[in-house]
Formats: sequence, C-alpha cells, structure tokens
Amino acid sequence: MLALTARGLGTCVEVSVAGYPDVVRNELKIPPELTIICGLAVGYSDPDFAANRLRIGRDPSPSMPCSSTPECGRSVTEEVLP
Repeated sequence: MLALTARGLGTCVEVSVAGYPDVVRNELKIPPELTIICGLAVGYSDPDFAANRLRIGRDPSPSMPCSSTPECGRSVTEEVLP
C-alpha cells in the first residue's frame, strides 16, 4: 500500500470480501488451499470528494506520553474537515 501511495495511487482494504470466499474463489480462480483474508481496491483518489478529506484523530496510547501534535487528545470519532 505504501509503494502504491508513493506512486500516486490510492488504496482501500476491503475486508468484507473475506465473508464471501466461494464467490471470490470462483471469480478469481483462487485454489482452496489459499486463505482469503481481504481484498485491496486500487485507484486514483478524488481529492474533491468530501469523504477523502475526513481525518480521524486517535486517543493517546496509555503507554506513550501525549506529543504536541494537533491530533493529541482528540476523540477517536472526532472529524476534522478543512
């Protein structure tokens, strides 16, 4: 994912496909001895689409001191839109 991002592509992990292993195996000809964990959507993101500007802060880790970054102390569900 980092290599794709470095090349200007966006990615999105698609865990939901693991819930449909028979469909995925059939469509992609995946042998039964391989486990399907997730899929990966790859493409060019649209920076003007509102969801692509969503930023979600993180609660500080109890084992790590809070840094001076703007995200420090924000709620996990807090949305920050420009």
